[in-house]
Amino acid sequence: MVTMELTEHIEQLNLINRMARATNILTPLDDLLTQFAQFIRQSSGYDAVFIGLVEWGTAVLHLCAASVAEQVALPMNSDLRIPLTEDYLVCGAVRERRLLLDNGGGVRPLSTTVTTLPTTRSELALPLVIGDEVLGVLDLQSDQAETFSDGRVPGLQMLADQIAIAIHNQQLLQAAEAARAAAEAAQATAEAANQFKSQFLANMSHELRTPLNSIINFAYLLVLGTEGALTPGQEDMLQRIGDAGHHLLGLINDILDLAKIEAGRLEVFFQEVDMRALIQSVTATAVGLLRDKPVALRNETPSDLPPVRADAIRVRQVLLNLLSNAARFTEVGAIVVCAEADGLWVTISVADTGVGLAAHEMHRIFGEFVQGEHVAARRGGGTGLGLSISKQLVELQGGRLWVVSEPGQGATFFFTLPRWGEEES
Repeated sequence: MVTMELTEHIEQLNLINRMARATNILTPLDDLLTQFAQFIRQSSGYDAVFIGLVEWGTAVLHLCAASVAEQVALPMNSDLRIPLTEDYLVCGAVRERRLLLDNGGGVRPLSTTVTTLPTTRSELALPLVIGDEVLGVLDLQSDQAETFSDGRVPGLQMLADQIAIAIHNQQLLQAAEAARAAAEAAQATAEAANQFKSQFLANMSHELRTPLNSIINFAYLLVLGTEGALTPGQEDMLQRIGDAGHHLLGLINDILDLAKIEAGRLEVFFQEVDMRALIQSVTATAVGLLRDKPVALRNETPSDLPPVRADAIRVRQVLLNLLSNAARFTEVGAIVVCAEADGLWVTISVADTGVGLAAHEMHRIFGEFVQGEHVAARRGGGTGLGLSISKQLVELQGGRLWVVSEPGQGATFFFTLPRWGEEES
């Protein structure tokens, strides 16, 4: 007797190992459970093995896998679902969350539902439990009475636990796959929407620029007196129209640049750029940004500054953005442009004595449509695109842009560009 129980125990352990190996294979859950049912019946010699999954939403037990001794056609399809309120042994095991054993035929067995099965005289139903959740049930049937002795039950419980783990893992895998597919679909939708937005912005920017340039040019011609002499008041109003038009044109250009960058259509044309000459030109233009403020604008670039490999138009745009930003936030003091070179890079800096930035703002301000929190930012207006576009333009040319600042101590923006010829060494 001891030898027989030991043999059965060894067989059960071998069966558990076999099922564990099968679990590692990416097999559909129904097919995997059918394999488990076949393994158990072939190893044990039981007349029937059923595995069911609980569908808690509809409170039914779905019998999705079976293996029987008789070569009969089982109705294992979507219709083989038993309400959990029925008095089958399997339903009771799920409801009570414990194994139920009938060695004498006192409970209605599944053979009354699957009528092609032989007469069942012993039945053991083991709930498949993970944590606090009942996932399903393992049902074993025999045409012999007293088949399921106390010595066999622990090993069979181990089989049920292995099946529960396999089901749980497969469900997690399916959930992860569904989440991945949903994330990919959402990403594709977002990318399509972003592409559509970028295309819309590009189209609208082009459509707006044409009439706006006409307004600016007509105002300029009227100020020149092409249509006759103007009163001082008329000239002032036309000058304001021109200024507002130039401001609006700058905003439209920013939006157009952003759309091109996001669509991957903004091109940069690399050439040898004399940074000292470019900085001198830009600072001369930027003097008008100070609007008679008591702020000095100084260019302190060295005379021997080496050339860089860059797009001169885009570098000018970046430098003007930084100077415009500094002028908006500086009411008194100075704005200083410096540059220095090492073996690979030329680093340009724009330092001001303005309001400065808090630590949490120094990364945030490079986002799209973001403005500084200081009242000067709100008063100055703008789209909040200048720094974002500047950062992306610098990165497109192989450099990087960053800021160092403290509240009330001004801010210094740095950007780097590769030295001319160094990209080939």
